[in-house]
Amino acid sequence: MNVSRLSLGAFGVFLAIVFFVNNISYPTRAAQIPLIFSTTVGLLSLALIVQEVFAAKLRVRLSTSGSTSDGFAVDSKMRFNKEGVVKAFTVYAFALLYVYGISVVGYFIATAMFLAASLFVVRGISIKYASIGAMSLLLVIGLVFFHFLGLNMPALPSF
Repeated sequence: MNVSRLSLGAFGVFLAIVFFVNNISYPTRAAQIPLIFSTTVGLLSLALIVQEVFAAKLRVRLSTSGSTSDGFAVDSKMRFNKEGVVKAFTVYAFALLYVYGISVVGYFIATAMFLAASLFVVRGISIKYASIGAMSLLLVIGLVFFHFLGLNMPALPSF
């Protein structure tokens, strides 16, 4: 079993529960999309756990037969990817700092800092596409939460 995927799924479920409980106190109109997002994150995290358990069972079943269809032996031992676990929990720590940072520096600055720090840790895409994605996300979420839903939260710091 891949422990890093299991820990990622478990912490995703935990994070979704925390955000779901936190969003219940929002006004009804403003709480709908955050509740949908937290529910989606929770369900996807749960699906990640289920997928890893089924994949581990399949690997064990294939290892008892000796090899896979392409002739390679299957490793049925539990794999621990230390680097992956550290990256995952670093991003989760950034998510917790992000929630706190919204009230300190405002939504837009906190979101930009969270996305930049998370993408730097993960390093999955180029800076060009990360910037385009971050700007698009800030624009869309800003429009949805502030303009359409009228959510009252600090968009920028108020010094």
